[in-house]
Amino acid sequence: MGYALQLSQGGLNWAASKENPYHSGGVEVIGDGLDNSGWDACFRINGTVSSLSKPINPTPADGSGPGVDFSAWTLSWEDGGGAETYDIYMANTPYCLNRYVADTALTTHTFQSGQRPPVTGGTIYWRVDAKAEGEETATGDVWSFDPRPAKATNPSPADEATDESTNVATLSWDAATGADTYNISFTGYLAPISIYQTGVTVNVPGLPLDYDKTYSWRVDGENDFGTTTGDVWTFTTTALAPVYTSWENYPDKTLGPGELDGEGNPSVEGVDYYYTGDNCVASVRRMIAAAGDSIWYEE
Repeated sequence: MGYALQLSQGGLNWAASKENPYHSGGVEVIGDGLDNSGWDACFRINGTVSSLSKPINPTPADGSGPGVDFSAWTLSWEDGGGAETYDIYMANTPYCLNRYVADTALTTHTFQSGQRPPVTGGTIYWRVDAKAEGEETATGDVWSFDPRPAKATNPSPADEATDESTNVATLSWDAATGADTYNISFTGYLAPISIYQTGVTVNVPGLPLDYDKTYSWRVDGENDFGTTTGDVWTFTTTALAPVYTSWENYPDKTLGPGELDGEGNPSVEGVDYYYTGDNCVASVRRMIAAAGDSIWYEE
């Protein structure tokens, strides 16, 4: 419940209640009516009236990132009311902030090279306290932002793609906001492979890849403020197509069309072999290997 104090001689009206943000202390009802001086004497004010409030509207915005551009090392805010100077606190934890700027009269501050707080490596937490002469300090809220790069996105081949060529030449992704370099890691080889670069396209190592095998890769973005671990993407290479032959031997037979046995006798269709009905010369394939009567080729 709130009360109002009217000073009738001075013409000043002032409301004091729990909802009044500039009042500290309390209001005590002490009587009704007028005293001999002509003032309303219904209330006694227990406390003080203050116009000092904590800062508001931070830039970078509270909770923003990763991908916030903090390369200029500039912070700004708005006066919440009544401030004459400000103190700036920063840390990589919200619990133990250290003061790095004292008594600045501006609502923006840029940390110059050589004077920058040691807050790289993750989310940055910061606070601005407002001060005014003769007033208590208005302690600000703890704000945060993440200046590390945003995640890399939109991989090519697409995540979980199948039937990819064993000779897929490159992998690519969309540039990650705030990334200066990328660390591309591959799995699926005899040993993990990592490549550092600035571009968003990388040559696939170790071609040709194995058939019917799933490969994993990840792109981590890096800048002066740390590393953002990317999502793990995968693709699977095409399976080796089965080899078709135009004829096959009967059980325990070894001679094919036009072949002779050890005594010079020719093979006999229907006895030594039979035709499968497949036409194996209808298309051209790249032969990979041949051994005995078997041929491996790429479809």
